[in-house]
Amino acid sequence: MVAGSGSRPTKRHGRVVGLDGLRGVLSLCVILVHTTAHFSPTILGKTHIYALGQAIVIFFVMSGFLIYYPFAKALLEDRNPFAGMKRYARARGMRVFPAYIVIFLFANLTATLFLENAMVVQQRGGQGGTGSILDPSLLLLNLTVLQNYFPSLLQTGISSSWTLTVELAFYFLLPFLAVLIYALARKWGRGMPRYLIAAIPGALLVLGGFVWRVVAAMLADASGIEREMSEWGPNWVAVLSRSILPWSDNFGWGMLATVLYLAILRGDLAPAGILRARKYAWFWGALFLIVSGVCYFLAPRFIAAAFAVFSVAFLLLIVLPSDGESRHWRFAVLLDNRVCHWLGVTSLSTYLVHFPVMLLCERFGLTRGDTWGGWVWNFALVTVVSVALASVSYMFVEKPALELGSRKKQKENP
Repeated sequence: MVAGSGSRPTKRHGRVVGLDGLRGVLSLCVILVHTTAHFSPTILGKTHIYALGQAIVIFFVMSGFLIYYPFAKALLEDRNPFAGMKRYARARGMRVFPAYIVIFLFANLTATLFLENAMVVQQRGGQGGTGSILDPSLLLLNLTVLQNYFPSLLQTGISSSWTLTVELAFYFLLPFLAVLIYALARKWGRGMPRYLIAAIPGALLVLGGFVWRVVAAMLADASGIEREMSEWGPNWVAVLSRSILPWSDNFGWGMLATVLYLAILRGDLAPAGILRARKYAWFWGALFLIVSGVCYFLAPRFIAAAFAVFSVAFLLLIVLPSDGESRHWRFAVLLDNRVCHWLGVTSLSTYLVHFPVMLLCERFGLTRGDTWGGWVWNFALVTVVSVALASVSYMFVEKPALELGSRKKQKENP
């Protein structure tokens, strides 16, 4: 790579411009998909809005991009990535568990947890299969987000928490993968370029994710289980499909983007190289958006793999300077508006609480039927209530937890 002055993108308040706003838009996509599927199945079939469920792929890609950053930086500087593990574990735990536990207890108190697999309940129709979890062992599994590793418990509790199970598995595996590459590079890769070494963990996850998707598809076909149930139902094939293994490619693409981003921050990529990278991002993003559409109709088991390539291309367009030096892409600045930013900041709590809110609104007769007007009303109602509750969760649970973690970090590094 060629060094170039003035090629470092600027940030606002230590964050990448546009990413919080993107999270906010994605959280609305998730609510739209789930409210449509739950209340308006006819409209779901007419509009194919279910495709917006791929928003979770972008979430995973962004997670790989952000979480891998300190590990990639350590590999580039030939430092042991395991050195800050205590701080890393605390930061990841404080980011996820306080909000999750509070919202889980709220859902348990209001009897809006799934006691059966959510896909089974949805196919059966009605509100059966929901309630409160009182069994101590089931409570422990749900509070630690481990229930999704058991076929009979997959998509129970807060049904959307399967993504947290995947995220936490990524958080757990990432340090060990980075340390393994660090150790192997020190032993056998003395002459290897540092950027190549830093890219290896991401490349391994991309390859591994695709291989496991093929394995999951083969097992599903051999089992004879219909596609939706083999991906979401109470069976071992679905447990594999909802695990870190086939989803690791999403995180891997984000990790590869981190390496490129670090090259810019360190001044090792000239403006001409940045502009060339943006051209490639436009091309591959457009191509794999089309491929994703084809997969949606012809090979739905692989849509997330194709959409991950589009997602990393889109992410690069947001984080790479549009002029090759310091100017942000206009769309990234647009995403940084106050409304989208707040939706992004509160997106974790919104994501967790919207399913209990859906069930509560239905229980109290506030929702409307499977019509176009009812579709709009249900989406608006669930969104407003979910964001309101998520804002309370963020202000009084998430934010204090993050600030507590930050204060402990400052004490350890005076």
